[in-house]
Amino acid sequence: TELLKKIRVDNLRQSTVFRVTASSKSAAKAALIADTVVQLYVQNQIEQKIEKSEQATAWLQTRVQQLQSDLQTAEKRATDFSAATAFVSADNLQALKRQLKDTRERIKIVHQSRKDISSNGTSEDLARTDQQLVTLRISETELAAQIATQDQDQISLQQLGREAQATRDLYEYFLTRLKESAAQQGI
Repeated sequence: TELLKKIRVDNLRQSTVFRVTASSKSAAKAALIADTVVQLYVQNQIEQKIEKSEQATAWLQTRVQQLQSDLQTAEKRATDFSAATAFVSADNLQALKRQLKDTRERIKIVHQSRKDISSNGTSEDLARTDQQLVTLRISETELAAQIATQDQDQISLQQLGREAQATRDLYEYFLTRLKESAAQQGI
C-alpha cells in the first residue's frame, strides 16, 4: 500500500494512452517502478486476451461439433425420407399431371360418346362405354391420389433439403470462425 501511494496513473485526454509516474528519492528507482507497472499491465492485458481467445475457441469447438452432428442428422433425414418415399423427380410428377389431364379429357370424350350411343346405339355398346367410364374414373382417382402424395413428398423433401442447407451454412460459418480463432491463438 505504501508503494501504491507513490504511483500515479493518468489517462491522457481524448486518447487511450496512459501516463504512469512513480515518485521516489531515486530517479532510476522511480523509472524502474513506473516501467514495471506498465510491463505488468501490458502482460495482464495480453493474458486476459489470450484467456478470452481460448474461451472463444473452446466455445466455437463445441458449437462446431454440435453443428456437425446436426448437419449429419439433417442430411440423414433428407436421405432417409427420399429413400422411403415413392417420389422420383419433379419430371415424374409433371408426367403424372399430364397423364391425369389426358385421362380427364378421355373421360369427357367417352362421356360424349356415351350420350351419342344412348340415343342410337346398342345396349352392348352402351355397357362397353359405361365400363370404359368406370375404368377411366378409377384411373383418374388413382392418379389424383398419386399426385397429391408426390406433391406433399416433394414439399417435405424440399423442406428437409433447406434445413440441411441452413445447417450446412451455419456449420461452415462457425468452422471458418474456429479456424480464424485458432490461427490467432497461434500468433
